[in-house]
Amino acid sequence: MTIPPERYLRLMEKLDLTELKVGVFYDPAKSGTFVRRVQQAAKSMDIEITAREVHHSKEVPELLTRMKGSYNILWMVPDSTVVTPETVEYMLLFTLQNRMPVVTFAGKYVDTGALFSLDIYGYDMGKQAGEMANKVLGGTDISDIPDAEARKAVMKINRKVAQKLGINIKGIENN
Repeated sequence: MTIPPERYLRLMEKLDLTELKVGVFYDPAKSGTFVRRVQQAAKSMDIEITAREVHHSKEVPELLTRMKGSYNILWMVPDSTVVTPETVEYMLLFTLQNRMPVVTFAGKYVDTGALFSLDIYGYDMGKQAGEMANKVLGGTDISDIPDAEARKAVMKINRKVAQKLGINIKGIENN
């Protein structure tokens, strides 16, 4: 279950950036479907996305450096090839040194230097799973139940990072 890409993008639009150019690194086998949805949503919102495939975590540092200038915000999507303890440390250090915010899917990365995250609200996710289970128990075939996106999210903001980067977060604080 994921947060709809449009939610992230709407929040990014509200950041006080002169232009919004979003960088995304992903392994097509793990998060390719989600990134395609990101690209479609961004296109409909007229937001520039620079997405680069990663097949091994060791590629991340070089890609970050090589692509510098083609994006001004890094979107860390849930992808176990890209997001490892080593790459996260490098990404957060690189982006902080280059005065670039990181948006992520997990609050634990906000604690270590990302600007903000949207986490799935666990209670509601359990509720959604229960609703889906009730449909199956009621006779609905599993193949007839569509994939679900999280209805609710929990936002976490790192105000110190926002201040350090000179980013006005007032537009996203109450979302």
